[in-house]
Amino acid sequence: LPGRRGEDSGFSRKIHRDGRCGEASGFGGRTEVPAAYTSPVSEGLAVLGCGKIGEILAAGLLASGWRTADQIIATDRVPERVVELADRYGIRATTSNLEAVREARILLIAVKPTDVDALLAEVAAEVTPAKLVISVAAAISTSFIERRLAPEVPVVRAMPNAPAQVGAGIA
Repeated sequence: LPGRRGEDSGFSRKIHRDGRCGEASGFGGRTEVPAAYTSPVSEGLAVLGCGKIGEILAAGLLASGWRTADQIIATDRVPERVVELADRYGIRATTSNLEAVREARILLIAVKPTDVDALLAEVAAEVTPAKLVISVAAAISTSFIERRLAPEVPVVRAMPNAPAQVGAGIA
């Protein structure tokens, strides 16, 4: 995205329930959405750290139809939790963050804030500018993440709210 790293690029867009992108602003005065960002529905999603918030978001994406089970791969450190997630949602689940990052274009960082640095150190070599990184880790800035990844990797921070647990939240 244009602009210096760590600064707001002014990018905004509306994504319709069917995945179509609506009006956009930003991009240095242009109003079109770059091709890399026009079709988010078909892209694979990795939920890195599928604890409470990661599970809520994955379940919400499945329930809304914005993702199908075969488009989501989730990670957790505990092998029993991996089996639980796969059984409950029909998604792919693994203990390997690297495997998940290699298989998905959209990466959702949902680990505890204290684990973000270690996660990024583990996966940074696999995170290219062709991937989109979304963080829901509290108190972790986009610039913190950007400094640990290759230049030009798009990074977005979102803070879902409590009603997300019942499918009524916003970020």
